[in-house]
Amino acid sequence: MEDIVINSPLSRDIATAEAGYLVSREQGTRRGSHYYHANNGYYYHKYRQLSDTIYLRCTNVSCPSRGLLKLGSFHESSSHSGHEPDHLKAEVLRERSRLLGQASSLTFATVEDVLNDESNINRRYSDRLTPKVLLPAMRTARINAYPEEPKTLSELQIILECENNKSLTAVSQFRDNIYGGSARGEDGSKSILFITKRCVDFIKTAPFIYAFSFPLNQSLVSCSV
Repeated sequence: MEDIVINSPLSRDIATAEAGYLVSREQGTRRGSHYYHANNGYYYHKYRQLSDTIYLRCTNVSCPSRGLLKLGSFHESSSHSGHEPDHLKAEVLRERSRLLGQASSLTFATVEDVLNDESNINRRYSDRLTPKVLLPAMRTARINAYPEEPKTLSELQIILECENNKSLTAVSQFRDNIYGGSARGEDGSKSILFITKRCVDFIKTAPFIYAFSFPLNQSLVSCSV
């Protein structure tokens, strides 16, 4: 059954509690999930819905507090115990969601660059959103944003030359790139060149260039063009 607040956007007030504070529906940490935030610093998960009533329980598993949401009104049926209200949690989770969005947008060369850009971090939450906490989720967000694995060198070339995929081969926060282009041999074979602009500039200064070949991994040898 759909929530009775289905038309309410996330992070918007959807109900008024008897005590006068507002209740909002917020994006959760998992894709497609959400939670309810009582603006008094307490948070709830939905665990049941009957007709037009949503039954909620505190997100702190050791807390017995329950609440219900019905037709725009929120009622807390039992009090919280064993923990203090957290007035920053909703803001912290919004900031986390924003940083994951930065990681998945591919506008930064690496997820570490997202965190290293001091202007991109709200220092108010730095003690709760540490690299140790954020990096695993950010790396997952980045991987989910990658294009599908290519089956041929031609597909790989298309991916690497797409403007939206520059971060795949970018280094030094886009100041250089290891994708050097592609070439086709006289026998019709195709090659993808990985070389930075810095290396190209160095090669131009060399009086002699020695070329050599080496065996390729079998999976690459069998890759079609």
